[in-house]
Parts: sequence; structure tokens; C-alpha cells
Amino acid sequence: MSTEISPECINEHIKKVLLLLKKQNYIPQATVLTTQERKKLFNLLFTYNENGYEESVYGEYYYLETQEEVDVLNQKVFENMDEETRAIIFKCGVNPNKVFSMNEGDCDIDKQLLFSMQAYGIAQVGEYTIEITRGHPIDRHSVEIESFREDAQQEKFARYKDGEAKFIVSHEINGKKIHIYYHSEGMHFGGYISFMGQQIGGNFGSSGFQINSSGMMKMDEGRYNCINELIPFFEYFENILFQEISNVFPSSTIKDEYKKTKCM
Repeated sequence: MSTEISPECINEHIKKVLLLLKKQNYIPQATVLTTQERKKLFNLLFTYNENGYEESVYGEYYYLETQEEVDVLNQKVFENMDEETRAIIFKCGVNPNKVFSMNEGDCDIDKQLLFSMQAYGIAQVGEYTIEITRGHPIDRHSVEIESFREDAQQEKFARYKDGEAKFIVSHEINGKKIHIYYHSEGMHFGGYISFMGQQIGGNFGSSGFQINSSGMMKMDEGRYNCINELIPFFEYFENILFQEISNVFPSSTIKDEYKKTKCM
């Protein structure tokens, strides 16, 4: 990596982009639910350990191969619902008897229901399309939050109470949708951040500290491979994200937060 572009500088760009991504005006792509309604749906279908890793209540449903198997699964799910949960599913435009469906040979949660659970939204900024989804909402006194130091718990809850966010930034090149930037938050372990398929941040795992044949840590390889395109992208993308929201929020508020992550 160029000595003129420090890892700290790239980290500051990542923080700045995340701040601006969170403030975009996303258009919901499904029924808008409250945090509590979303939580009810997630808890119907998944359980979570202290690190937030989810496990399906109904096993590896994606391996089901026939409609008959899916029908049996849907009956089990229906029987485990209370009336409030059934009403939420109806609100999403989905039959509570058909939470799971076969789509092109694969069993999955009904798309409209999943979009509502994840608060799926889209924003168009310049030539870029930005998609946002959120993971399961988190309770203040959940095992996930209380696994942190006591002095950090309130900050973690405030940031992640609506669920960890995931952003996918793409645009079309010659009629083909290309993923440019990806940022998945990770409350415990740092998530995953990539640019043009190269990991540039987040959790690299223990292998990230290994040294490659060039004497570079593997966690730095992705940044090195795309550095000539990465910094110009950050500078351009940050500018159009900032311009998009400058007329929506008080400029002083945005500028103050923006300056906090100024990369020198």
C-alpha cells in the first residue's frame, strides 16, 4: 500500500461513508413494520446466541425439495404463531399459512415477508443504487447486549436496537448490475466491508494477520489491490452522498459529524 495512504486514512473514509449511507432517504420496498413487529417475526423463525448468530427454529429448510414438505413446514410455523404474529403477517400481504414458499426449486421465507422483516429499502443517489437491509432487532437486556462491558452496553443498544445494517451499493455498466461497495455491520466482530470484490475492512479473521509472499499482511492485500480506484471512489461517493442529504437535514448537524471523520 502506498505510504501516502495510511490504513488510518482508509478507516476514516469507511467511517464517513457509513455515516452518510445511514442518513440517505431509503424508499421501503415492502410493508413498513415497527421494530417490535419486526422482532416478532424474527423471533418466530430464528433463535440467537450471545454473539448474535442466528439459527433457524425450523432447521435447514432450504434443503426441502417438494411442495408437500414445504406445506408440512408451514403448518408447523402456523401452529407456533400467536394471533398478533398472524396479524403482522397479514399486514405484510402474506398468508400466515404460507410463510415459506418454493422459488425456482428452493425453499425460503416468502420474499415480501422477508423484505418487511429486514426493513428493505432502496435509495438512488447519482448513478448508484443503494440497498439497505437490517438484521433482527435487539432488546436492551438481551444476552447479546449484556455480553459487553457495562459501560458500553447503552451505546451498543442505541446503535443496533433496530438490527445490524447491511448496505449494497451498485450501478449498471453496459446493462449489467455491478456491485461496487458492500458494508455489513458487525456488532461483535466487525462485519465485512468490500470494494469491487476486494475485502477492505471488517473482520479478516486470524488469517488476516498472516504474511504473504510479498511480506504484506493478508488483511492489507485487498486494499493494496484496489487502492488506485478506492480513494477516488471514496472522495466522489462521499461528495454525492453528502449532497443528497444536505437539503434534508440541518447542514450544521451533517457538517459537524462529517468533520469528525475527516481524513487528513
